[in-house]
Amino acid sequence: MLPLAVACKEAGRDRLARLARWAGRPGAIFLLAIPPAAMKLLPDIGGKNPFFYALLFVYGYVYMSDPAWQRATQGQRRTALALAAVTSAGLMAIWGSRPQRASLWAGDLFVGFLETLNGWAWVIALLGFAHAHLNFSHPVLRYASEAAYPFYILHQTVLVAIGWFVVRWPLSVPMKWAVISVIGGAATLAFYEVLVRRSRVGRVLFGMKPAASAWAEAATGASLRK
Repeated sequence: MLPLAVACKEAGRDRLARLARWAGRPGAIFLLAIPPAAMKLLPDIGGKNPFFYALLFVYGYVYMSDPAWQRATQGQRRTALALAAVTSAGLMAIWGSRPQRASLWAGDLFVGFLETLNGWAWVIALLGFAHAHLNFSHPVLRYASEAAYPFYILHQTVLVAIGWFVVRWPLSVPMKWAVISVIGGAATLAFYEVLVRRSRVGRVLFGMKPAASAWAEAATGASLRK
């Protein structure tokens, strides 16, 4: 992915900008659900489709390449929410009546596209409303932004370790879920705070900026927004 990112930065900046402007046209951004839907037709490897997820990675890079993408999602957020609601209802109706069998049926291609369109519409809606209503800074948001990736990496191991004990407790399934979620979240946050955020080595291992640089940058950004 790194060579692709470098190539886009050096030679494709104008093309990416034109693509972002095109996506701002009414309805155009929803056509971008077609390539991921096509990727789903390619074979899975080890139970996952690397082509589909690689394309999503590229989409994320392209989205951050130009501010016009933010304007496009913000301008079409209500349409995206309506489309997400309609396709969700359609999928629930289809899933409820779909025969349970291993072989392909006539509507599999249509359902696969509808699933992809539904997910893409939710992404556009969430991003659009977030750009419209959550575009502000706060110490909690700055903390969470820095913690997001380390928390993501740490949480699964912590949850599995805690769950190994909790599943044996004489509790109902919802209670076990609640206990694992609460204790796992608190433990993950504690590990991040002690082993990553306050550790020079931990910050390097998790790809974070040095503490002094990160905190100075956050303070500068906050002062500029005032």
